[in-house]
Amino acid sequence: MEEWEKEVLQTKVLPALYRAKEYLKDNRYDSAYNEIEDAIAVIANRLLPELDLIDLDQIRVLALIDKEE
Repeated sequence: MEEWEKEVLQTKVLPALYRAKEYLKDNRYDSAYNEIEDAIAVIANRLLPELDLIDLDQIRVLALIDKEE
């Protein structure tokens, strides 16, 4: 993993996920959802530039299939 990727994870993604976790503890679901959406957007836009929208849609479909099992 490159240094800029580590920085993005440490400064953007992980803090958003931890905030989401805290919001869930307080039953603040809308705020948690927004934090998770922000983390996903950072990952998709900054950490996975080689993926195109088709790949992201396939990831979303696989995530939904895994959830159902």
